[in-house]
Amino acid sequence: MSDDLLQNVSVSRTSGFTTIQSNVGKMENKGFEITVESNNIRNENFSWTTGLNFSYNHNEVLELYNNQDIAGGTLARTTVGRAYSSWFLPVWAGVDPDTGDPLWYLADKTTTNSYAVASRTENRQYVGSSFPWYVFGLNNSITYKGFNLSFFFYAQTGARVYNQTRSLIDSDGLRYGWNYYQDADKDYWREPGQQASRPKPVIGGNKNSSSASSRWIEKNDYIRLRNITLSYSLPKSFISKAKFNNARVFVQGTNLLTFTGYTGVDPEVALGGNDVFKYPVNKAVTAGIDITF
Repeated sequence: MSDDLLQNVSVSRTSGFTTIQSNVGKMENKGFEITVESNNIRNENFSWTTGLNFSYNHNEVLELYNNQDIAGGTLARTTVGRAYSSWFLPVWAGVDPDTGDPLWYLADKTTTNSYAVASRTENRQYVGSSFPWYVFGLNNSITYKGFNLSFFFYAQTGARVYNQTRSLIDSDGLRYGWNYYQDADKDYWREPGQQASRPKPVIGGNKNSSSASSRWIEKNDYIRLRNITLSYSLPKSFISKAKFNNARVFVQGTNLLTFTGYTGVDPEVALGGNDVFKYPVNKAVTAGIDITF
């Protein structure tokens, strides 16, 4: 539980200011964490150990000043009873098969092809948050005589990312003269009656179809091989002649594999979850020798 969170509170303009910061918020993170370590095999020449970490977290805002929502730009909103900075957007309803126009849901579950109407506060809806619900870690270490293989997998699920990169470069009408996604020329609406995932292309954009909406909200669930290392420790009989205490030859890979359905460059997006041309994590392979005297 976090009490007395800072929040901007409106004050009379006669004070010379419009807001002051006050300790008026309350937020709760509730969950659990489990860690399991196992010695799967252990004998003179061979050993295998496993470490598993699993955590669950539920974030909820409990109190705000006068229960007033806090707008997080045009994409998110903080409100009592929901996760901090939840996505609050017009809801995408697909493509009108008769006209090729984009459609959005209204609060009464009907649809409109007017983005101006769909983007009104009363028609926007909460469509998830950037907080992951579940986080996993799996580490293994396998040793045979002088050889050791260790690898660590990390995974998370439950979060939602706003893929603004995709909204800019897959823009239903060359809004910026781009269209760099490899499938950007596929499944556009072309004729009445066609069921398509993309509206008909219109120069300048198709009735704001590229504007902020749930169309660009994606799951960023992923599993990533964070680290894998293969090493060999030289025999004591050999290194003692060179007057070493230990000598180890190794090759190590970092972020070599990622499994995800996310369409952006990298699913590992920080809290806040707005992916705008995010630079991906580096993949690296290194090799070396560790020597201690």
